[in-house]
Amino acid sequence: MTTKANKLVIVESPTKAQTIRKFLDSSFAVEASVGHIRDLAGKKSELGAMESGEKNKYSDGSLGFLGVDVNNDFTPALVVYDNKKATLRDLKRKLREADELYLATDEDREGEAIAQDLLDELKPKKSVPVKRLVFHEITEDAINEALANPRDIDTDLVAAQRARRVLDRIYGYPTSLLAQRRIRLGVSAGRVQSPTTKIIVDREIERMQFTSAEFYGIEGIAEKEDTPQTFKIRLTEVMDRPVAVSKDFNAKGELEDELRVTRIDRQTGILLKEDLAASRLEVQDKQEKQGSSRARPPFITSTLQQESGRKLQLSSRRTMDAAQRLFQNGYITYMRTDSPSLAGDAMTRTREIVESIYGTDQLSGKPQTYGAKSTSAQEAHEAIRPAGNFIPPAELRSTLSRDDFAVYELIWRRTLASQMNPQIYLDTRLLFSGLTNNFGLVKFAASGRVVLDAGYTLAYQETSAEAADQSENQLPQMSVGDFVTIRELSLDLHSTNPPRRWTEASIIEKLEKEGIGRPSTYTSILEAIQRRGNCIRRNNTLIPTFTGFAVVKMLEKHFPQLVDLTFSANMEKSLDSIATGTSSASDWLSQLYFGQNEQNMGFRSVYESAVEKIEGR
Repeated sequence: MTTKANKLVIVESPTKAQTIRKFLDSSFAVEASVGHIRDLAGKKSELGAMESGEKNKYSDGSLGFLGVDVNNDFTPALVVYDNKKATLRDLKRKLREADELYLATDEDREGEAIAQDLLDELKPKKSVPVKRLVFHEITEDAINEALANPRDIDTDLVAAQRARRVLDRIYGYPTSLLAQRRIRLGVSAGRVQSPTTKIIVDREIERMQFTSAEFYGIEGIAEKEDTPQTFKIRLTEVMDRPVAVSKDFNAKGELEDELRVTRIDRQTGILLKEDLAASRLEVQDKQEKQGSSRARPPFITSTLQQESGRKLQLSSRRTMDAAQRLFQNGYITYMRTDSPSLAGDAMTRTREIVESIYGTDQLSGKPQTYGAKSTSAQEAHEAIRPAGNFIPPAELRSTLSRDDFAVYELIWRRTLASQMNPQIYLDTRLLFSGLTNNFGLVKFAASGRVVLDAGYTLAYQETSAEAADQSENQLPQMSVGDFVTIRELSLDLHSTNPPRRWTEASIIEKLEKEGIGRPSTYTSILEAIQRRGNCIRRNNTLIPTFTGFAVVKMLEKHFPQLVDLTFSANMEKSLDSIATGTSSASDWLSQLYFGQNEQNMGFRSVYESAVEKIEGR
């Protein structure tokens, strides 16, 4: 006999609901809200049958309709999305048949806010207990653990999410409307979008102002006498001065110190090459240094996006979409986190797999623990790792899509690598000297790397371009006083390059370093500035548009705080304080909006002043 479902579990995603159903008995009904069910009203008409006077509370003079009552603790006017009203009716119907309600949305601020929204809109009877379930992986053990240890909704996390949403509205709405009047329709000037756009614009200005410098270098192939082994060499010194390389030039294309280095031009290079042909060089110095590189921590949200961009060439959105599917299907832990730590059971499982695949010799002597750089309370408290039994990637190749498989394998390998020994290598640098007819003493150098113990790189490759180049240059055994003969020489034209444009991977790293945004917002930030026309993505790089330049120029002139990186980072820290219950959301919003004194003017005064200047009032 089938037990009637009398316990209603609500999650965000239908896929997540389907996975959870596999672990619960028939007394549970698992349904999905399909994301957020409500948001701030975008216009007065969305407030429905509310009295006109009541509607006016959510506007503020020249700033127009905000959807926020700034004079009543910044109370937001929350309305249900039109396309979620049917979903909400269906959930209410199922709740009438339930004796218990479990809100099992994600364990970050957004998930907490969705749980609160559901509670507010569903309005369960007092006789129906409401329990909050949180789990960082969708496995049977994790679900049972959550059911055994339910909690209440964290009102501090909800307050932080509400404060962020209100902050974005009171800053972004009026500023964007002003930008649309001054620049073009569709322009956006959001609280976090604006400093991100400025970073991209500033880099483009650096590139535009950059002057490239050309210079020549001489590289070649040398052979140790009495052996057939050849290796690469590079000219490093002529007439007692180092040969100029890229780092010796400034952004104007000028040598920083003309007296310290020798800049080789084409004619000089030809003469040098002729003078050096078939010359003998003597080993003057040999430097050997043993080094090691440790594995990086398991992934957090930002590092997953960065590595996926670099290694897999996936955009931030494709990476997070793949991670979302992997989480909802029970393959990885929750993908929005800024903690690189592994739970005890996960640590044990990771080390067991390392030992079984790579042997005890490659397992680190003791469990490797990693601390979070951020003190944010916003995200989950464990790294992104394989869920449950850590299914080997090979077993999922035919099950997962191309993106999902690539991201899963990246996560799986990075997690294993985090519990493996360091890579051990020996770097060797040989310095040679020789005499020429026309240029006196010249010096060459050769560098090579020999890996003594592959360590974690057996599971996860993190080789830099420089290290790879050194590894390819295998040096023969040599001692000071040995001789080599130059077999080939090439005169190569080089030029200095402007700073690279930002990629999605590199700008996420920059945003994280500056404390702008949070792991869960990076993808939406990058999507917004591209959708609004502030920049375009071409060949994996972000290029600002004329619109982007115009927006930044307007903000720098009239709203400098909105493009100030420190100001933006401090706002994120304040939101974190609200999330931990150490700060009041309404007090903080009041200071930002109304100001404290003439020295610390609030946004409303700044906006009104900007309107007067721009529109000549």
